[in-house]
Amino acid sequence: MTSRTAKSTARPTPVAALHIGSGDPVLLLHGFLLSPHCWEQVAQRMSAHCEVYAPAFAGHWGGPKVEGWAMDVYALADQIEDQLDELGWRTCHIAGNSLGGWVGLELARRGRARTLTTIAAAGGWASPSLSQVRIGLKFASMIPFIEIGKRLGGVAINNALVQQVAAMLVTKHTGAFARRDRATLLTAVLHCDAMIALLLG
Repeated sequence: MTSRTAKSTARPTPVAALHIGSGDPVLLLHGFLLSPHCWEQVAQRMSAHCEVYAPAFAGHWGGPKVEGWAMDVYALADQIEDQLDELGWRTCHIAGNSLGGWVGLELARRGRARTLTTIAAAGGWASPSLSQVRIGLKFASMIPFIEIGKRLGGVAINNALVQQVAAMLVTKHTGAFARRDRATLLTAVLHCDAMIALLLG
């Protein structure tokens, strides 16, 4: 497990988990394709009153390797439960965004949540369903662009136009999205090995 504060070097580096502060245990779960970096500012603010843990999901930048050709939310919840056990956290406050919200809901179902806050939680659709297929196709349409980005590497990550497009996809107020954070977001997306496995799962 890697600890990291909100300050970072100019070049983003993978983080297995943010783990800072002391007090009530708080688990922060990132969204699909992202990494614990997206919680850095929140974790720093909360660390004065809480022990904050924000892990990388399996197959995501900084997280454990994906085993097998498919993965689902239950496997991700198993991974996080194992980490909670290692921390000695029987229960904790949980906040999750998108995929992280879905995993948070599963952890709450398993009795691991003291409280749960979800932000645009994924899931909630019938399986199979039109919504499930539509969302899967939306993410699948990104695969060619991600593959091109992987080949371009730093050229794509540090390109102002690419960063602006990425910012527009994730926030309404792009001016509040710092250039360093845009580069980190793009790096996380380009290093997510679980994309196809989760779409298949």
